[in-house]
Amino acid sequence: MCFLNDIAIDTKTGYVFFILENKCDFDCSLDGWFVKDAGRNTFYLSAIGAGEKEKVFSKANKSVWNDVGDQFFMFDKSGLLVEYYEYGEN
Repeated sequence: MCFLNDIAIDTKTGYVFFILENKCDFDCSLDGWFVKDAGRNTFYLSAIGAGEKEKVFSKANKSVWNDVGDQFFMFDKSGLLVEYYEYGEN
């Protein structure tokens, strides 16, 4: 199962990224899957290999996920919520 490993800021670029990790022993197709934050910024996913971690960059400024608190929603290709994470003050 792929799941959220971390949300962080690249200190060189200021871009926010999240890391997905595949803990299965097989590849995981995430075609059509997407992630949103509390502000409804959307990030589309592709695939992640068995046992791999993948950084997904927001390619936006560091305010996409804010330092004080935010939410992470991951949906499958049918639009069903498969993972939710909340941190800080919302």
